Amino acid sequence: MLSSLIKHGEQTVLELSKLAGTNRSYTYQALERLRKAGLITQIKTPERVLWQAMPKESILASMDKAKKSVEDDLRASEKREKIQDTEIRIFKGKKGIRSVCDDIATSGTKVIGFGAEGKIKKYLPYEYQHIFEQFTKNKTHFELVALRGKTPGSKDYLKLKHFKKRFETCVEVNVYEDKTILFFWKDNLQAIEIRDKDVANSFRNFHKQFWERFK
Repeated sequence: MLSSLIKHGEQTVLELSKLAGTNRSYTYQALERLRKAGLITQIKTPERVLWQAMPKESILASMDKAKKSVEDDLRASEKREKIQDTEIRIFKGKKGIRSVCDDIATSGTKVIGFGAEGKIKKYLPYEYQHIFEQFTKNKTHFELVALRGKTPGSKDYLKLKHFKKRFETCVEVNVYEDKTILFFWKDNLQAIEIRDKDVANSFRNFHKQFWERFK
């Protein structure tokens, strides 16, 4: 439509319909969109209604504005896609915590972490034994920097080092595969799973510094 108006000058809806090979309803809707975009204008006379293209400078300015709007939308879309690369899930209650523990147990991978120790037995007194059996069965190994005790401890699936100074915390962090789990060991049991490779590797770097520093 715009090119026809630039090429042929002022036109009625009927004339433009014939030039474009479209019906009058579609032509009118297309003209309204172009008018709202600032590319064309409407001229009303006593005899008829004409449509004409805006001056060249106005058309170019409107097109630059539209281009900038599209570029902004694309950048916003790219940011949303980047954010969506990080998947976050929240688990609540004993059932939710149990499902997270089961996923860790069945991963059969090395799990690193730090924070509270011995909380699972306190808050899952009837489930923890089964969970520990799954750790052993699936050869899921842990390398943890924890709070309780003064010297490293070890089991078949567990290597421990301890912070030198004791402090209170209800938070435990476990990292495996591309997942980072934050356990909140309190009466209102919750866990947050962050699925993001970069986040997981960042926590691994933190853990490495602690692990190498403590004996």
